[in-house]
Amino acid sequence: MALFVGPYAPKLALFHLFDWRQITFNNFQGWMVSIAFFINSFLVSVAIRFAIKRAKKCLDFSATVYFIHLLAVSLFSNGVPRGASWWLCTLVNFAITAVFSEWLCLQDEMKEIPLASIPSRRRLAGNGSEAELSRVTTQH
Repeated sequence: MALFVGPYAPKLALFHLFDWRQITFNNFQGWMVSIAFFINSFLVSVAIRFAIKRAKKCLDFSATVYFIHLLAVSLFSNGVPRGASWWLCTLVNFAITAVFSEWLCLQDEMKEIPLASIPSRRRLAGNGSEAELSRVTTQH
């Protein structure tokens, strides 16, 4: 946020994060705040990937993050956000966060599982353990 808004704001403060009136497409500072929130959605996706590690849970956690943000903005601004630009930016960022975090988790889930820990049939057969070999064969 400081990289995008800092040079254009006289003083960077919490209201840039939690005041819905700051996200606007009418001036350059509003665009910079919107871009900072857009980039933040990718960072939140990475955080969800490391915290959750399950693609099925990404949508729920993304919704939770943005619901908590809605509560924080509502408490800070003394009311529910009424700006269409804030809602548009938040919904787009929510969609990006949900989809990108799910994609990141799927990339991790699709990695091959090493089978080095499973005993091979040849090793079991070499020991003369026919009962053990048949048990392994029936399980697969």
